[in-house]
Amino acid sequence: MKKLAVFLIVSALLLGMAGSSEAFWWLFGQTKDEVSMSYLFINDISFDESGDVVTLYEDYLADELVHIRGRAVAGRSQIGSVMVSLDGKETWHPATLSVNGAFEYSFRPEIDHVYQVYIEAMETAGRTNDVDETYRQVVVTRADIRALVSDALDRLFSAYTGRDLRGFMALVSPNFVGDDLLLERAVADDFRFFDDIRITYSLVSVSSGSGGRMFASISYDRSVVSSKDGKTYRDSGLTELTLITESDAVKIYSMKQPIIFGVSGASDIAAGTVSSQDSDSILHVDDTGQVTLGPPDESGDGPQIEKETITLRCTQGWVDDSWFSQTYEGYRFNDGAIVPSYFGDDSVDFLVEFNQVFLNPIVGVQSLGASDIDSIREVPLDGYVYDYWDGVEVGVCYALHLSGNTYAILRKTGETRFFDEDGNEVGPFDEIASTLTSFELKYRSDGERRF
Repeated sequence: MKKLAVFLIVSALLLGMAGSSEAFWWLFGQTKDEVSMSYLFINDISFDESGDVVTLYEDYLADELVHIRGRAVAGRSQIGSVMVSLDGKETWHPATLSVNGAFEYSFRPEIDHVYQVYIEAMETAGRTNDVDETYRQVVVTRADIRALVSDALDRLFSAYTGRDLRGFMALVSPNFVGDDLLLERAVADDFRFFDDIRITYSLVSVSSGSGGRMFASISYDRSVVSSKDGKTYRDSGLTELTLITESDAVKIYSMKQPIIFGVSGASDIAAGTVSSQDSDSILHVDDTGQVTLGPPDESGDGPQIEKETITLRCTQGWVDDSWFSQTYEGYRFNDGAIVPSYFGDDSVDFLVEFNQVFLNPIVGVQSLGASDIDSIREVPLDGYVYDYWDGVEVGVCYALHLSGNTYAILRKTGETRFFDEDGNEVGPFDEIASTLTSFELKYRSDGERRF
């Protein structure tokens, strides 16, 4: 509680100094810490994962806008401005900036126009970040998503049935859920265990999601000739693949059971199971290459990972012109429960007070950097910090080592929202009745570290 009070007092003082007189600016220039970006996103795509070229599709722009958001930091200094250029530094536009350095800039794009994006953050003493490191080429296209998916699937099936391992893996995202190396090994085993592979498929439906992802529902008919017994085995079913745009290519991101590519390692690479009567008798291959037919193996869903998005509330009050928290909400990973809590409560893994995230002192934490939570394939074995007080940044994934020697991933999805007693959204230094903070979570109860 004392640390929170200090945070509020210091924040208020900084805000007051920054707004009252330029004479105080010299105070913010006495640190040698560099100006840098804590995180950067274009829509839901992290700069860390996007590459230099970001292709967005008109169908993904729910509000017809491109949103650039992030947070600039400069040690003990305060960020005074953030500017965005869309034309290679020819002109600059101010972003909306919060006291803590979080910013957002939105624009309505022209279809097929190439935007040369740079971002400059300046702290109040005049130092800036390395602007060139923020460069991204952004294009919004009106391309037919179904045609894109069909073309990608045609190339995947052609490479797979043609036993072109290198060509097939070139169409797999390095962030493949289930590990691209495991998929490569499984596909190589398919080529070893099957003398012949023939598949016909039909694209049933396509839908789009965040981060440039496309979800394809596919019906298929397959026949393989076993190299072990020389018999022909046939199956058919309905399955789902997720594809993602990376630079100018559409690549496979995840697959569900029934597995089409890499059936030899289905239990390692599947990210779920499609429930369908058409999938009651599918191919199974054991470590020796023996082929059998049967229903999807429910244990073959890859790691048993629990994933969800939660929002925690904290309600506030005022007594004699002093701020205090009335109620908190905390979260427990072992049963997925959101429960009433209090500062210092060791029965929860973490809680939110005001806009601060407090971890149970026995929970180990380490930052994995700003990224999509689904791109984290494994958390570290060691290197965790306990009794952690450094805060949780928006867009950054944190590996957690929990009691019982289990592991989780925590990602704060957005800045805390503040509301007055009438339910109106207000600023962080107004009279606040409640706050809402949202998170993405992943948890493994079996003690394994692979996600």
